[in-house]
Amino acid sequence: MVGHSFGGIYARVFADMYPKEVVGMVLIDRSQESFNDWLGENEPDRLKAAQSNIAKAGEGVQAEFAAVDTSYSQARTAKVPGGIPVTLLSATEDENMPAEARKVWIEKHKEWLATVAGSKHIIVEKGIHFIQAQQPALVIEAIKQVSKQPR
Repeated sequence: MVGHSFGGIYARVFADMYPKEVVGMVLIDRSQESFNDWLGENEPDRLKAAQSNIAKAGEGVQAEFAAVDTSYSQARTAKVPGGIPVTLLSATEDENMPAEARKVWIEKHKEWLATVAGSKHIIVEKGIHFIQAQQPALVIEAIKQVSKQPR
């Protein structure tokens, strides 16, 4: 499974629901439910601005956003099945996020990875949120490495 941003939430939930179907995960600058909690507590105006922008977005984006709380709730209880190799790539830069918030984003990634035995964390210096567009070879290599690991 490969999941970018909020797709990382879906990948985690899927792996928990169908552990025999997943041989590994590469998560690309994935969303983190604990970061969303931090954002609501520390930068509520930023969260409200994002919600306002989503209200102007297309139907699909609005439908996904309407299910955000449900998705985060599912992610909180999802467990990565034992033996599944997991690599998380974290970008260090995001023009839409203040530097302090980006530091917390990476801290939340590290906190989650500490709960996943044998996981690997790649911090992409000067990497942007869309690592797969900026550095596709890095993502491809991470996928190859995960797919080679025994389960």
